[in-house]
Amino acid sequence: MNVTGIDPNLLLVLHLVLQERSATRAAHRLHLTQSAVSNALGRLRVRLGDRLVVRTGRGLAPTPRAEAMAPLLALAFGELERAVGREEFDASTCTRTFTFADSEEFSQLPRLARLFEERLPRATLDLAVSEEPFAALAAGRADVVLAPDGMRGPGLYRRLAYEERAVRVVRRGNPASRRAARGDLDLPQIAVEVTDAARARMPRVGGRVAIRVPTFLAAALAASETDLVATLPVGLARSLAPVLGLRILAIAAPTRGVALYWHARTHEDEAMRFFRGLVIDVTRPGRSVLQPRP
Repeated sequence: MNVTGIDPNLLLVLHLVLQERSATRAAHRLHLTQSAVSNALGRLRVRLGDRLVVRTGRGLAPTPRAEAMAPLLALAFGELERAVGREEFDASTCTRTFTFADSEEFSQLPRLARLFEERLPRATLDLAVSEEPFAALAAGRADVVLAPDGMRGPGLYRRLAYEERAVRVVRRGNPASRRAARGDLDLPQIAVEVTDAARARMPRVGGRVAIRVPTFLAAALAASETDLVATLPVGLARSLAPVLGLRILAIAAPTRGVALYWHARTHEDEAMRFFRGLVIDVTRPGRSVLQPRP
């Protein structure tokens, strides 16, 4: 039978009548009169060609047809309630996946991973590098993006996360270290050109581009094995310098704000609000990842 011709409200009436075994109690739950419930049952009887319920000394009893429908109606309306309802968010049992775009540019990633594991123990953190991070937000391929403060776009929300500045890095023992430290701009460079956001965060400082790489991490690795100069966010440079044997050289560059961006589609989602709070927690200057929430 084609259900498109059946009013779903009639099926809801039958569902509650079968649960209550009473038109009066079903009417009370539906905030209707008993006569309205009786009329609805009458219309459904005609549509289905079955009496559905009959009166007995103890209320209403289902016909075999209605008895077979009862568990299916209960399942269908239960799923509808889940679909339109809003379950209370519980971080300890959440099993969702949270996608952080352009994560290789984020110097606080180890701290975020630690805090994520602690506060969302059953969820998954998906780290992605996207050539078009803001398009990824709108399309649902990313949940949050870090990018220069002040970016605009349809449906974008943002919150300032932290301030950063650029530094130059060279490998220890690079013969051009002194020239780089003096601010020599003619040295061959490693350019990071994965996204417009990356270029806006760390504009190239220097001369000829010798190598182009897709991430700041790749730039640091290349600098550690060559005599080239890379320009990195200072936080990432400080994290990588001891591991890769890099020397950090300060340069005259303005401090830039970095904001956390998300899309209107996730703005009111409780789980996403919680996740965004974790990112802000780890980027807040001087805050320990294990410090209890106030």
